[in-house]
Order: sequence, then structure tokens, then C-alpha cells
Amino acid sequence: MQTWPLHAGYPLEILDGLWDFAFQEGVLFREEQCSKIEFHDVTTVPSCFDLQNICRGLRGTGFYRRRVRVHKGRIRLVCRGFGFLLSVYWDGRKIGESNLTYSEVPFDFLSEEEGEHELLLAVSNLYDASAAPLIHPFYDFYGYGGLYRSVELHQLPDCSVDRAEVRIVDAESGKIRVRLRLSGNLPERCPAAFSLDGAPFQELLLDSAEPEMELQMENRELWSPEHPVLHTVTVRTPFSSVTERFGLRTVKTEGKKLLLNGKEIRLKGICRHEAHVLFGVSLPPSLILEDVRLLKDLGCNFVRCVHYPQDSRFLDLCDELGLLVWEETLGWGNPPEHFRNPAFAAAQKAQAHRLIEKSINHPSIIIWGFLNEGHSNSPETDALYSELAEILRSARDGRLISYATMFPDDDRSLALADIISVNRYPGWYASNPDLPRPLKEIEAEMDRLLKSLAKRGFGNRPVLISEIGAGAIPGWHDTFRVHWSEEYQADYVRESCRVILGNPEFLGLAVWHFSDCRTYASARALCRPRSLNNKGVLDEYRRPKLAYDVLKQAYSCQK
Repeated sequence: MQTWPLHAGYPLEILDGLWDFAFQEGVLFREEQCSKIEFHDVTTVPSCFDLQNICRGLRGTGFYRRRVRVHKGRIRLVCRGFGFLLSVYWDGRKIGESNLTYSEVPFDFLSEEEGEHELLLAVSNLYDASAAPLIHPFYDFYGYGGLYRSVELHQLPDCSVDRAEVRIVDAESGKIRVRLRLSGNLPERCPAAFSLDGAPFQELLLDSAEPEMELQMENRELWSPEHPVLHTVTVRTPFSSVTERFGLRTVKTEGKKLLLNGKEIRLKGICRHEAHVLFGVSLPPSLILEDVRLLKDLGCNFVRCVHYPQDSRFLDLCDELGLLVWEETLGWGNPPEHFRNPAFAAAQKAQAHRLIEKSINHPSIIIWGFLNEGHSNSPETDALYSELAEILRSARDGRLISYATMFPDDDRSLALADIISVNRYPGWYASNPDLPRPLKEIEAEMDRLLKSLAKRGFGNRPVLISEIGAGAIPGWHDTFRVHWSEEYQADYVRESCRVILGNPEFLGLAVWHFSDCRTYASARALCRPRSLNNKGVLDEYRRPKLAYDVLKQAYSCQK
């Protein structure tokens, strides 16, 4: 299941399959260990190594080794997702390192000899605030180790066209701006050609490292969830070519409204972790497709992708099948002390740049997000919130900026957001713990929230409830319909949809969440039965709970 963009004109090998494997528990990899590793096992790429019997549930460093044959010259190794700290070695020589957990990261280097070479990847899943500052053990989702997604080996020519980033100038008239990213030794005036939607190629000359051109589409059909029409642009040079897929659509806010292609739309959504108890975050293609089908069956037009950059295969399917997407950088409840760590700030900003580079051409993505539930009511967070919003706006792609806050009453950065997004769980984490079924708290809290935002001067902004939900242990039914029963979760989801979708002051909601997923493997699990976050409307094997049909009914009745 190759992801977009498509490259041609040079050898490209997807290195998925069996690799030699070794594991060292409790060890953060250091360079001097490179020649001392003994390999007595194998594993698959992609996969999460801490789901396998050889090191199940352990923390340390996994070592992946294989032999590859390449030409002499430029090489690009693309790791499409890993966790948490990745070091790359070529014939024992270190060529790069990255701590951008979940990100797609390229490593460019020179192969000095043609023939067979040893590729060694070291991946640590140790929690270490200095080496891997983006992820921490208190995050409410399990931090898996391994090469989560595919690894690709590109044998680049002397000059290559790597990406064609598409910005929509005017969707209705079909005018687009294409910015090329090239690498290598670019000739002073490089002949090239482009094709839109498979039409005959038109010639042009490239005379800069990042040339831009305005093009006119003949087919001006717009992309929307109802009609997810996609287009392609191919740019070729004498050395290589790239084909990108994109959609014509606009998204903006107008007062409290969200406009897609100039028409008001309300968001009927759900939050989805990219996880499964059998596969961790290394989902096979069939499961990714089934997740998208389930989202469509629920009646969702929107999915909030939590809480990290997503697999491009999932985003490709959202483009094809018509789901609006929120994609965000990695973060969860980060306290002020994280913002005082220069390594954390640097990694956040680097991941925001990588997010743009990876996902720029997906029409399904309408919202860029960051720092879920960070302590945005502290002055120590102001600078990074502002910098991340500025980075994501610098894409100049018309997407909206938001972040999910837990502090709407005293949040210091709400002015940065195009959409005010609030995570709230009234009636689950109840204000009165003595009430057996505090469902009335939902409407009371939603009314209070709107009044509080209006008092703070945000009364004319779109408001999205970016998380709301209740837990249910699959198969547990109770005639009292109390907490943790499937009945209480179903009642909770029904009431949340009634209150929020029934109030035009809200843009919509993203129910927490799609399916149960693994979280703490520590005493923190005392508040998470089965060591799972049980708030999914599907269980960990994608089997529906009572809340699934309740949500499906609520979304089918809402236009």
C-alpha cells in the first residue's frame, strides 16, 4: 500500500519484511555499542518490538540490521514512523538521529561504493526527557517502541525533484500554485515538464532550488466529504519525476460557522488513536481500511487524529473516502516544566515543520493542531504556543489552527486559534461524586462554557467540543446503568449529542473515542481498568458497544 507522493526515475525499495534483531533492556543506545551487538533473532518491519515475546512490555533499545545493495552516490532513507529515539548507521558509520516520535523522517547521505552494505537502525523506547523529550510515561496512551511504519531506500540521482507542494489559489476557478522541492546538484537551467490529471505534458525550465508556478486546472471539481474528487500533478525532469495527489477545496471560519467550499458544515466526529492491542501502532493495511469504513458507517464526517502525526496510508484513505481530518503534533497534558526544557521546545517545532512537509497535499486535513491539553493557562507556555501556531500558519495552505484545551476559563492562548477546541467530561468526572448518574451535568457545563467564553471576548468564535465521553467495560451490563456499564456510556453519548448538536452555538463535537486502546502499564492503570482507555465506542478488537449504535443514530439524524 504505497503512499503518495509517487516517485519515478530512480530505484526505490520498500524495506518491509524480516530484519535481524537484537534487544538490550534498560539501555539507551550509544555509538560505541555499534560493533558489539550480537544478533540471534529476527523481527518484522514494520512492527512494535515490545509486543513480541522476546521483549514484551520491556524498555530498552531494539537493533534492526539488514544488507542492502545500492549504487555509488546519493541515498535517502525514509523512516515513516518510529518510537522513541532512532539512530541510523551505514557500514558502522552514523548518518543521523531523530527523536521526533511518530514523525516521518528522511536521512540523506552518500554511498561511497557500489555494492552491498550493512544498514543498522537502533530504536530506543526508554522514557528520557533529554534524549526523547516529546513523550513521557504519564501520557494516557501506551508508548510503543519500534519501527512503526515502512522504511524506504531511495537511490537518488545527482538531482531529484522530491515534492510538489500544492496550494489552492482559487478553488472555484481551478487556479493552483505548485512549489517544487528539489535536491542535489541542480543545473543552472533545468528542463522539466508537468502534467495535470494525466493530460499531455507541458514543458518548462527550472532555475532555482525551490521554483514555484501557477497552473490552471481544466477539471475544477471540488473535494468534499460527499464528493471526494482528487486530482494529480506530475512534474518530471531528465533525472526523476514526482506525482502528487491533491483536492480543490477551501476551508475558513465566519463568525461561529465553519465554511467548506463556502457552505456551512457542522462537525460530526470522533477521536481516533492509531492503535490496536495486537499490533500496537503498526496497523496492517486491511485494519486501516476497516477503521475508515467504520468511521463512515458511524456517520462521521470528521476524525480528530490523536495525539501525534498519523500514518500517511490512513490520510490517503480519508482523502479518497471523504473524511475531514484534524492532525496534530505529539503532546499530552504537558506541564510548565516541559516548556522550560529547550530540547522539548526544539522537538515540538521540528515536528510541526515535518507535519507540514508530510501532509501538505492532503485535502482531508482541515485543521492543524498541537499540544493536546497542555498547561496553556501558565505564562511559561505562551512562547511555544505562539511559535507553533506561527509555524503551522507559515504553510500558507488555508488550513485552520487549533489546539485542545482543558483550561477555557483562563487559557492564555485562545486568540491564536481559529477554532476554540475544548476537552470536557462532565457527568463522567462528575463534580458531585455522590450522584449515581450525573448526566444533567453535561448540559449545565456546556451552557456554563459558552457563557465563560463570551465573557472573555470569544463569543463570536467557532467552538468545538474536541473530547467528551464515558468509559464502558465491554460486555458489562447493569440494570442500574451506572459508571463503567455499556448502558451508562450509551446514555452519556446520547445526551452529549443531544446537548451539543442541538445547540447551534457549537460547531460540533469529536466523541472520545473510537476504540479502546492500551494505556498505562503501571499503577496509573488503577484508574484505567484492564490497562486500557475504555472510552471507545468499539472495544480493542473493533467490536461495537451499545454506544456505537447510539452515536450512529445521533449522527444520522443530524444534517
